[in-house]
Amino acid sequence: MGFRGEALASISSISYVDVESKMSHNPKGKRLEFQGGKLISDETISCKDGTFIHVYNIFYNTPVRKKFLKTSVTERKRISDLIINYCLMYPKIHFQLIEKSNDDFQVRIESPKRNDMLSTIYDVLGPEIANQLMPLKKTIGHWKVSGYISKPSLIRSDRSLQFININGRPIRNQELQSTIEDVYGSQLMRKTYPAIILKLKGPYDAIDFNVHPQKSEIRFKTKDVLLSEIALNILKVLEENAELSKIQSLKLDRIKNKSNSKISTNFSLSKNIQSSSKQDVKDFINQSSNFPSSIDFPVPSSSIQTSLDDDYVYENEEDHQVLGHIMNKFGILQVENELWLVDIHAADERVKFEMYANGLERKVSSQQFLEPINIPLINSEAQILIDHKHILDKFGMKISKSVNDGILVHSMPIYYDQDISIKSITDMISDMLAHINDSSKDIGEIKTPLDRIELNIIQRLSCHGAIRSGYPVSKEKIRYVVSNLLKCSFPWTCAHGRPTVMRIDKNQLESLFYR
Repeated sequence: MGFRGEALASISSISYVDVESKMSHNPKGKRLEFQGGKLISDETISCKDGTFIHVYNIFYNTPVRKKFLKTSVTERKRISDLIINYCLMYPKIHFQLIEKSNDDFQVRIESPKRNDMLSTIYDVLGPEIANQLMPLKKTIGHWKVSGYISKPSLIRSDRSLQFININGRPIRNQELQSTIEDVYGSQLMRKTYPAIILKLKGPYDAIDFNVHPQKSEIRFKTKDVLLSEIALNILKVLEENAELSKIQSLKLDRIKNKSNSKISTNFSLSKNIQSSSKQDVKDFINQSSNFPSSIDFPVPSSSIQTSLDDDYVYENEEDHQVLGHIMNKFGILQVENELWLVDIHAADERVKFEMYANGLERKVSSQQFLEPINIPLINSEAQILIDHKHILDKFGMKISKSVNDGILVHSMPIYYDQDISIKSITDMISDMLAHINDSSKDIGEIKTPLDRIELNIIQRLSCHGAIRSGYPVSKEKIRYVVSNLLKCSFPWTCAHGRPTVMRIDKNQLESLFYR
């Protein structure tokens, strides 16, 4: 009915509206007919229990407003999204969206009465999506949070699979959505989003609905604790399901038997890359059918894969034959009947990323300089780094305050494979300073397995330490990088979310030549 019933009244003023309504205990119902907001018919009728509202010729009397309508496809999607949201949040109510096309009536959405949200998700969104969701249920102070979040394998290029309801009302809240997405970290490719289906119930005085005329955007009056707790609980769900959400490297029973280390959500590092066996790689590839595939690629095929699927088994080095490279940037490999294009820098960055993260569980080894390297900085910048010295120490990066302006760098981590120069260290420190400043602006004190500053430092170290794009690279080096990439927990993206591998199978390749 809208906010305080205003929506129905507004709709009736610009369209033809029929309302049929009957209480279950009454033998008869009522039918009211409105035209341009005026009641033109009022009669007692026999009808089904419930209320049925029919709207015709919307904006018939306001042609100027009608011009502002989007295309029929866009408007249809908006209606569908709204109905789907209500279906998900009220599973015990039967919803049906019927569209009239010419003289035919087609059911676009059907949500039978169910006892739980998950059953409705199967009905409305389909089993492919429902099977990749993880339940979330938590009481946070006066708030009750329930619903589902997706495994990292279920992603979209937009937020079309994000449905949030607060106190019975579908809403949008950028802070809440961004907080949840941040928890996934580097598990998501750049500009991709997880599925979120959440229902929140809490005190009305803690929410401000008067942000937008449609009442679809809200503002939390006290948000820090709520958002932090939601993030922590989502993090817990991801950790508990890490065995299933990581690129299916091992089945659950094998993980329990083989892995003794704690799985970290953002990285899911259950084992050290260097100690992975060929059998692990086989298991990894054999179980990797849910690899994300929503990557645009300039070939006339919509089904280009970026996954490592069930029909490929990694036996030996001959199984991924390195053919060469393009511009010292992209490795070209033949993997059985597939052509692989590997972003060498991105792939090596993912390997370094997981090596650093694994290293934090132990102690990252560092290489000591004979003479400390002085990096000139202004006082405030130097102080920021000194304040975070304890974090840098974890990565084998030892610093101290310089007598002059700036800092002294005494050591760097051993994983830093590139030639170390003052410029390379300066560039990396500059990046770190920028990320530390950005992290200080985060909402609340939201913690992840690795602090956000730690995450940003790992990303910088991994990027700067990886093989440079355009640098000369040998086939042996490409083979080495790909072999280590296959042993990563999340090999499909680099530390910043860019794809590492593109795959074209034999049929797709032949289709390019119209064969």
